[in-house]
Amino acid sequence: MKILQILIIFALAGLFTACDKDEPTQENQDFRPGRFYKSEKIGFFTEEMNLTEKEAQKFWPVYNAYSQQRDSLWRAQRSFLIKYAKGDIDTNNGAEALKRFLSFEDQRKDIQERYINKLKTFMSDEEILQMFYTEHQFKHFMLNRIRGRHGFDRGRGRGMRQGQSRGGNGREEITPMPPSHAGGPQCFN
Repeated sequence: MKILQILIIFALAGLFTACDKDEPTQENQDFRPGRFYKSEKIGFFTEEMNLTEKEAQKFWPVYNAYSQQRDSLWRAQRSFLIKYAKGDIDTNNGAEALKRFLSFEDQRKDIQERYINKLKTFMSDEEILQMFYTEHQFKHFMLNRIRGRHGFDRGRGRGMRQGQSRGGNGREEITPMPPSHAGGPQCFN
């Protein structure tokens, strides 16, 4: 009898879980991380670069294509490094592996130059430099937001360990712990 009750409970739990995977509603759609990031980025760029509606209509399609190609290249480079770390890349020919790694930088430069030329058709050089600076600012804005959201400027899941304090330069510095708090056996000589 107990086995039957347990089976019914698991069946109902599975049913409720399956029913819970409906399409995202309007309420929970806004909280998807990618959507939040993109809307935050659009607002940040529009404000920092003082884009009018007309300028934004020209800017965003070009910037989105640039960003997509740059991110795709970054993923390829990351994949290469992960394969290297796992030992999946033949390092017997180190020069060839290094040449392949450096080719990512060449490709990144080519992508930047190609999209800078596209942006020059409707933006000044100063506005394009402002775009790159705004990207830099936005990255730091989001990192600070993440750090602040998870408590005391420490980043996600990275609390201060006992015996650490924050130095004046913002980096964590290890300070000696009193003997009563130090882990391990105590040696008295």
